[in-house]
Amino acid sequence: TTRPNGAYAVDEKGTEEKRSAIRSARIKKAIPFEEWWTAERKKVEAQENMDVAVRRMWMSSMELSPDYATELRAFWNLPEDFVFSE
Repeated sequence: TTRPNGAYAVDEKGTEEKRSAIRSARIKKAIPFEEWWTAERKKVEAQENMDVAVRRMWMSSMELSPDYATELRAFWNLPEDFVFSE
C-alpha cells in the first residue's frame, strides 16, 4: 500500500493472505514425489518426449563420466547397460 506521503508500506496481513492462497493452489495440484518419479522414470527409460539436445547432453555426460552414468542409472533405477540414443 502507499502512504499519504508517497512512501510504500508493507501490507503484512494482505501479504500473508496472498501467500496462503498461493500455497493452497500449489497443494491442490501437487502430486506425491513417488508418483511423479514413477511416471518420469518410465519417460526417461523410453526417452519419451525428450528433446534431442537433452538426450545428447545425458548421453555425452554418461560417456565422459562413468561415475555420473552410474549415479544417473541408480537414481532412475535403470539397467546397468542403459544408454541414451540420438
